[in-house]
Amino acid sequence: MLEYKMTPIKKIIAPYASIRAAALRFNVADVQLKRLADKGALVDELGQVYIKSPTKLKLDNNNE
Repeated sequence: MLEYKMTPIKKIIAPYASIRAAALRFNVADVQLKRLADKGALVDELGQVYIKSPTKLKLDNNNE
């Protein structure tokens, strides 16, 4: 199984002067980018965005 380094989206957009500037650079809507940042989204090396969900799976002890 491949594992990718996860980077907080806030760290990725921090160098930009504004959310709007970062959104233009990454070709996403500025409101979407702000929502992702507010939710603490992580981005992998391929650009896939992950958001922690309030839903939790009940795992057995072997998967912890």
